Amino acid sequence: MEEKTIEIVECNAYQDARLQQCFRDYFCELGEPLRENTSVFDQMQRAATDCGMRCLVIQRDADLLGFIQFQEEVLTHQMAFFTERLGFIRELWVNPCIRKLGYGKALVLAAQTFLKDRGVRKMILTYEQSALGFYERLGYQIDPSYRAANEQGVVTRLI
Repeated sequence: MEEKTIEIVECNAYQDARLQQCFRDYFCELGEPLRENTSVFDQMQRAATDCGMRCLVIQRDADLLGFIQFQEEVLTHQMAFFTERLGFIRELWVNPCIRKLGYGKALVLAAQTFLKDRGVRKMILTYEQSALGFYERLGYQIDPSYRAANEQGVVTRLI
């Protein structure tokens, strides 16, 4: 039997039904199922076009089994004396059928490499408590010097 190849590729086409299904599965897992006709995918497409948001996916043959959304953010500090360029991980999800096999880590590392190649030296993200250990194993640390608008905890990592 032929073994299926798994690869990580960029996919910024939010009208792709496979990518939409990944997001539906992700939001269902969060307890926030998406309605069938939703504008969230149009919003994501605009963010990809207007804000430079990127999406990498785990692809096995024609199936998508996970994704990471990320972008560069530029924070302006108080009184605008200086700015800070950060890589921001917006969303990360891996299909339960391939969890604990290193694909989440591979997605995070791929996003970090993408941003590092563009001069970004620090990553930031908000996290769910259940995912904190995962990020800590990747070198992220709770960073109380940042505050998220949604009041979630923030972790950072130099890259």
